[in-house]
Order: sequence, then C-alpha cells, then structure tokens
Amino acid sequence: MVLSIRKIYHQQEVDNPVISIKNYHQLHFKPPTSLKKANTVFSSINKGNGFDCGCRKSNSLRLEIAGFSLKEFGEVVPSWVSAVKRDARTGAKTRTITGVLTQSRISGTDFPLKPWHHNYDWNYYVKTDTQFFYLSSPANHGYNAKTQSAIMECEWDSAFVPLWSRPMPGDRVQITGRWIYDCGHPIRSKHRSEIHPPKAVISFREETDKFSGNKGLSRASQAVVYINGKGGYFNQRINDQNYSFDMYLPPKPATSSTPKFRVRKKITSTINPIIVPFPSEDPKLLRVTIPLKGKRIPSVNYGVIISGGWSDPMGVDAKNIKKVTINIIKANFKKDNDPDGILFNKRDEWYLYAGINGRWKLFESMEKGERTLNHKVTLHLHKTQTIKISANGYEADPIHDLMGVSVGVASKVASSSKLTPKERKKAGNGIRKGFLKLGKNLLEGGSIENDKIGIVNATFPSGKRVNNRIIDSNLRDYHLTVDIA
Repeated sequence: MVLSIRKIYHQQEVDNPVISIKNYHQLHFKPPTSLKKANTVFSSINKGNGFDCGCRKSNSLRLEIAGFSLKEFGEVVPSWVSAVKRDARTGAKTRTITGVLTQSRISGTDFPLKPWHHNYDWNYYVKTDTQFFYLSSPANHGYNAKTQSAIMECEWDSAFVPLWSRPMPGDRVQITGRWIYDCGHPIRSKHRSEIHPPKAVISFREETDKFSGNKGLSRASQAVVYINGKGGYFNQRINDQNYSFDMYLPPKPATSSTPKFRVRKKITSTINPIIVPFPSEDPKLLRVTIPLKGKRIPSVNYGVIISGGWSDPMGVDAKNIKKVTINIIKANFKKDNDPDGILFNKRDEWYLYAGINGRWKLFESMEKGERTLNHKVTLHLHKTQTIKISANGYEADPIHDLMGVSVGVASKVASSSKLTPKERKKAGNGIRKGFLKLGKNLLEGGSIENDKIGIVNATFPSGKRVNNRIIDSNLRDYHLTVDIA
C-alpha cells in the first residue's frame, strides 16, 4: 500500500488538507515518526497469530461438569492477549483507530463469569480508515488486503459504558484502548484483532444546538466523548495521555459566520476541553484536546458532549429547523426461542436496546408477543439531517443467571500470556464451580446459551412523517412500531 495524505483526505471526504501530518502520527506513535517510516509501518501486514502472543487451544483446559459432561475451556484462560508482543512497531499497548460504525450493539453471548465479564460487552464494529488497516488481522470481518479494508470489533463491558455515550450505526468514531487478539474465536489458526477494552470512545453526529448570540437554533456537529479506565477484565490509566480529535464544522449559514462551540458536561469535572478553530484564517474544523495527561482526576471517568457550529445572528439556519418527536411505540416478539423443556418449564426473556439518534433505552425481561415500549425522543433537526432508529438485544437462557458471578480468581487469567499451571488450574476450578450454579438446567441438557436476536437499523429524513410504521428486524423475529411527528 502506498499511503498519501491525499488518499487520507479523500477517504474522509475532506476537500482541503487541513489536518497536520503530526496529528495523524500521534494516533499511531509516541513520539511522531517520519512520513517515510509511517508508510513502511502502515503497509505491513498483521499476521493474526494469537498463539505467538499467548492464546491457548480449546482442549488445553478440560473440565468435568456435573459429573457427566466434559467441556473444553482452554480458549478462555486466557481469553484476550496483547497483540503488541510480536509487534515491534511501537511499545505502546494501546492503539487508536478511526472509522465508521457498521454496527453498534450489545453482545448478549459473552462468557459470563467474573473476572471475564461484569456484564455483556457493547460491541462497536468499525470499518477502519485505511491508515489503520495494519492493526487488523486476516481473521477480522471483511478483511481485504487488496483494498486495505477490514472491520475491527471493539468490545467494552457494558457495566462501564453509560447509555448516553453509545453511538449509532453509521456514526464516525475514534476509539482508543488495549490492542488484543481474541483467543476465543480462532479461524484457521488466526485470531481476530480488537480494541478490547477501549478506554475512550468519541463518536460524531449531526444535530442542532443553541449558540450564544444566535437567533434560534443552528446546525451543529457534535462529538460525544466518553473516557473510562474501567474495562471489566482489564483496567487502564486515562491520565497517561491527552485525547485529541477534529470536529468538522457544518455548512456556514452566511459567508460572514464565525465558529461557535458549546460544551455540556455529562460527568462533573474541572477539566475543560481545549477547542481551537483550524486553520485560523479560514476554519474548516474545531481541533479538540481533552487534556488529561498528568492530571489528578477525581473520578475514573470523563464525559462531555461538544457542539460546534457557526454564528447566525439572523437565524438563517433556524428557518429550516423543525421540532420532531420520534416514538418507538411497541415491539412484537414473534419467535419462541425457549420451548418448554422435558423436565423444567422455560420462558422467553427478551432484552432489547432501542436507540434514537444516540438516545438508547434498555427494556428487560419481556416475553413473546406485543410489548409496549413508548421510547419517545424529541429533537430539533435541520431539513438536511436524518433520524436514525436502531434496536438489538438477546433472548436470555439459563447462562444469563451467571452473568457477573465471581469465581474468585485474579483478572489476569483473562488477559495474561504468562499464566502458571497453578493459576490455570485455579481458574478451571472456578469455572467449574460457576457453571454448577446452573443446577437443574444442566441436568436437562440441551442449549443453555443465550440466543441472539435480530437487528433493526432504519434511517428517515427529518421532514418525514410516519404513522404506525412497522420495521422488521433483519431476522424477522420481531418488529417495531414507530411514529414520527
């Protein structure tokens, strides 16, 4: 691959080169290297061999469950290992990627015991920008060496990810976190590379806001910033670096308009973002830095929503902005994933996450049939902007009862490539004891795993009016009824 700044800008649909080469390098290296060196690195291939970094095969840890069934758990001790061990390009264990989300959803099928999980992961499937292809493994979704494209799955234990911070499919994102191989899903002796867990997710969307001095609302580019050192099985420092990104400004309402911005703190903090219009003589974007390096942070997390736009004292934008109310009225679950067992009755427990332009809500423990949701969001949108509706989830089976149950072993059993035989044996005994908590469900046999359910992704123009629209999931196992007024 021959990397050029022109190619980067073209991919990101930026007409003029307004991002410095140094700023790009800082997403990959500390300190920045030369463009020549970067070309060499970016064109190299990640072989995806997690076994070289400490992954184990499934039969490397075999357990007897309930006295009659042998299970192989080798791939979860450890489950995730650093991909840096066989990668000398930089000593940093974290990486940053940028790209576009193809999916944003709950997993629902994770290995349930603690320290592996406190809750199910929220998964960000990122079609990475070309300059980050070198981080992808041949086992990654959509991997294509010829076109330098791949989808990287970034997973963050949802116990530490608030609903307000979760982006929508189609949003651009910038994600920083631990670069790992997922040992649990080898594909022809290759392992997926992931950012798992992230410690910072920044997502971008187009909405409106009220800037000082403007007559009414104006179009705004928004950055939703969430930073947290807690990742579940693995924790990270968040004050060992600053977090920088660029926000591209919406179209000017008038030629004389000047940049405006507003910051809403979602988590109380004395640390304010540094926001600079760039380039200064003819701004195209806001260059933002979250200056956490070396700071004493009262809490372990940080969150803001930053809006960027233009001065508009005549209210040019406001004339084309309308109030829109979106309501996901109800869901109808069609499929019975849990027929009665031979010995014990089972029932469906549907867990559904429903999102409207990044406003997510969780609906729990629902049974088959029609269920009222009334997830209502009121927005003010410009005629050029869109409404995004998304839904996903899982149907809970007996294993769900083990989610977050501690087995009393150290977190490193999930992440360390250097476990002693004693540590592996202790982890194995803990897993066995954890699964025995399923009791009567194990006696019946059959599947105890959660069932994945379909995904809803729909987009509407902001001016579209919809009355009781039925939107099917991609698996047609449920549908939503939606109103837009």
